[in-house]
Amino acid sequence: MNAKNYLCCSLITILLAGCTPSPKVLEDIQLVQTIGYDYVNGEEFEGTAGSSNIPPGEQSLPVNEVFSATGKTSKRIRQKIQAEAARPIVVGRVGLVIFNKELAEHGIEKQIDSLQRNPSIGRKLLLVVSKEKAKDIIDSNYSQSDSVSQYLIDVVEQNLEATIPEINLHRFLVHYYSKDADPFLPLIEKQGKHLKVSGMGIFKEDKLVDTISFGDAYIFKILYEKFRRGQFEVELSGEKM
Repeated sequence: MNAKNYLCCSLITILLAGCTPSPKVLEDIQLVQTIGYDYVNGEEFEGTAGSSNIPPGEQSLPVNEVFSATGKTSKRIRQKIQAEAARPIVVGRVGLVIFNKELAEHGIEKQIDSLQRNPSIGRKLLLVVSKEKAKDIIDSNYSQSDSVSQYLIDVVEQNLEATIPEINLHRFLVHYYSKDADPFLPLIEKQGKHLKVSGMGIFKEDKLVDTISFGDAYIFKILYEKFRRGQFEVELSGEKM
């Protein structure tokens, strides 16, 4: 092998080594699973990160941690949250993003743009609109054994399969940039110690403009996608069957 070929091989090896992702140990990072955004004013919004960690021990239960900060951009909010965390914040496993209804009515363009530009966030990310503050949804105790973040994700996922039209970040962006369709997202709310999917929010571009009930959302699902499961109650007038 001549000197030129040897130099090329060495350079390729170095470049490939630089592209190898560094391993992350769960005990050494702050793994965020849920993110919430709340309206503050025309310039700023509040961001909340929900994380769960398992302390050392064979039978240890997940410990929920919540971080919040206010800023004009998602990056600035993340910097402030990182200043409070004892470990590096990692968002690669985020499964659910919650937009407060008031924020959605003013527009979620900033937040959506930040999500779609983040290469570590998957396009199957779930998006919802909450009637309460997103921070209150994430920073709550629910009657379940899993972590709060996983419980919230599970409630939304099973309703998307059974009662609400399936939607995620990828599908939302398709509708968002389409000239022939309007985006929509599930509506959620707290009900005691449980989370409830209560309907669906309709968007015009990045702004929430209308909502429909849980029952009407089910009809929407039947019309919108191929669906062969579930039940729907219909009242019949006239003779009894």
